[in-house]
Amino acid sequence: MVAAADALARSVDEPEPVTVWDRPGTVGGAVVDEVCGPAPAEAEQYYVRVPDAAALLDRMRPVLDARLARSGIEPPDEVLLGTFRQQLRLPVVDGRFVREPVVGGTLQSPGAHGGAGAAPDLLGPLLLGPLGMAGLSRRHPDVYPGPHVDLMEALFPPVRADLLTYYLP
Repeated sequence: MVAAADALARSVDEPEPVTVWDRPGTVGGAVVDEVCGPAPAEAEQYYVRVPDAAALLDRMRPVLDARLARSGIEPPDEVLLGTFRQQLRLPVVDGRFVREPVVGGTLQSPGAHGGAGAAPDLLGPLLLGPLGMAGLSRRHPDVYPGPHVDLMEALFPPVRADLLTYYLP
């Protein structure tokens, strides 16, 4: 597979500049990055509304558990995410998110309490978008990882996927 991707990437003749769109994390993507340079930093985004952040995070607990386990980071007793309208506390026991998020009211400066923050309209892109915590926090001052940067970037990485925008019978 690597040889095929390498041959394809090297077979492109210049005089004309070539734009390559790849899927990061794939064999082909790694070869294209090596031969052609990294992909552009711009990312396409879709607007995603999250009507119930606690319910979405609860459904995402298995995914968050897996990300936490892969990270090797020792988490605090709870992970705090403030969304300006509310605070969401995800209890952690033995390195796992053991139950649904505990929802609280508004909380000034979640970073001062060991948590992260994201404006309500940026929660969808944080959880499901191609920029993750690291990319969103560089672009939006209303998204910040707080004091546990590595943990928040591990829990909320860039998510790259095709979005099905039409119905298949």
